[in-house]
Amino acid sequence: MNEAAQLSEVPGYRLVRPIGSSGATTVYQAMQRALERQVAVKVFCGPCQKKTCPLDHRCMTRVTPGMVFDAAVQLLPDRQSAGV
Repeated sequence: MNEAAQLSEVPGYRLVRPIGSSGATTVYQAMQRALERQVAVKVFCGPCQKKTCPLDHRCMTRVTPGMVFDAAVQLLPDRQSAGV
């Protein structure tokens, strides 16, 4: 599976589990929140969300654990309670 895509958040959907991958995409079983129905969602690799990577995935290989942590902390509703 595409590890980068596994971290993706898709607005309006709750990703349940990956069901397949091909190249720079991963297909997830998901729940569409508005209609409460099961759907399949295709998530493209990386920040640019292009079907084919024009840069040999350089944008994702430069992501460090610290960058991921900092981005995750920014998503927390109350950073104070997380001890950060």
